[in-house]
Amino acid sequence: MAEVYRKNGSLEIKFNEDRTQVIVNVYPASAGGESITTSEILDRLKSMGVTYGIREQAIRDAIHAADDSNQAVTGIIVAQGGIPKDGEDAKIKYNISHGVLLKPLPKRTDSSGHTEWFALDPAKMVKADDELASILPAQPGTPGKTLTWPIQAITPKPGKPSALNAGQNVRMSDDGLHIYAAQDGYVCLHGEQIIVHALRVFPGSITGQALNSATGLVVRGNIENCQVNLGGFLAVKGSVNGCKIRCMGDIYLNDAVECDIACDGNVIVYGKLINCTINTCKKLLGFDSSVIVGGQISASEGVETAILGADDFTATNVVVGINNMIQLKGKEIEEEMNACEMNITRISSALKPFTTLSGQEAITEDKRQLVTKLQSQKRSQDTRIKELHNEKRGLAIAAKEHIVSHVTVAKTVYPGVMITIRNGAAQIETTMEMVKFIEGPGGKSVDMEMLRKAA
Repeated sequence: MAEVYRKNGSLEIKFNEDRTQVIVNVYPASAGGESITTSEILDRLKSMGVTYGIREQAIRDAIHAADDSNQAVTGIIVAQGGIPKDGEDAKIKYNISHGVLLKPLPKRTDSSGHTEWFALDPAKMVKADDELASILPAQPGTPGKTLTWPIQAITPKPGKPSALNAGQNVRMSDDGLHIYAAQDGYVCLHGEQIIVHALRVFPGSITGQALNSATGLVVRGNIENCQVNLGGFLAVKGSVNGCKIRCMGDIYLNDAVECDIACDGNVIVYGKLINCTINTCKKLLGFDSSVIVGGQISASEGVETAILGADDFTATNVVVGINNMIQLKGKEIEEEMNACEMNITRISSALKPFTTLSGQEAITEDKRQLVTKLQSQKRSQDTRIKELHNEKRGLAIAAKEHIVSHVTVAKTVYPGVMITIRNGAAQIETTMEMVKFIEGPGGKSVDMEMLRKAA
């Protein structure tokens, strides 16, 4: 018969990584050996330098469990210091559904791929000063402390701050915890940036009004006999008749008749443009069934349309490769500079009585605030004048640039059309299909290329 040897119980004891816990594995005795005792573990803890946090009941329970089951009991925490509590990440509360915010601007289903301004989601429309989101800051967490002397603090993992930031036409509060719309418009969330497309939506038709806005304008009906001056884009679902339009952004039209249009962006036409004067420093882009008949078209970067002219030989003049907007923009700059100078004169006159006072102590608080406000306004006007001078110099440079452009007619161009590309001109005398007009050698003539038919 094999001899059985007595084996006393044993233990393994160690600190965790940051020395905030002591962990024990208890192994039972066998063949009548002696079990580990509570005092043995307490002595080991003392020798390790543990000064507090000893869990005697956990020690006793572990020893009894090992003896009763005759199996090892592992991973028992027999001493615990201060466990660091990690911080919590910042939380964002959106005042519009997060899923709705993530929806991009809707797109047209035709070949243009442009924004469908007439399918905007009403749930994403906001007013200036509307709160868009609030942020609960990240929490730093609670430090832990070691079990051994000298007791040391254990730094917790801090919560991650919010990456949400304010994009165009959006402002953040001084404490960085609230985000507001800075303009009326259409709100979108792009990644971690929230933006507002500055615009107004007019649900019906407009007749005989002066429309002035620093933002974009979407009109679901018609516009007739209006003066329109916009700092953004213009999109009209219905027809535009007898209007004068000055726009800093793109213009989206279905049909326009006898309008005078000037813009810094592209003029985009989906229907008919009849007897209009168009002046843009970019392109006139016609899509699918677009028709341009009559009028004067000046688009420095080029013209694209399906049909140009009419079978009754209506006179239609098209000029590309020349930036005719420079003269208009120069005039606008001069007018704004004059307005700034007049404002500075008025502000200086308003400030003059205060310059004769002996000291700030003679000015009441209300007057001191007025002086500060007037001085700020004067600095703002001075800054704007400097910006306008820079814009004026930019125009002088732009006037010397060689603009490569062309006129593309996807379907038909009729006699009666005159095409000018820089210093060259061509009178169309016969009906032509699918043709592209380009600048000839030396810039003094107009050449023609036939377009390839789609496969």
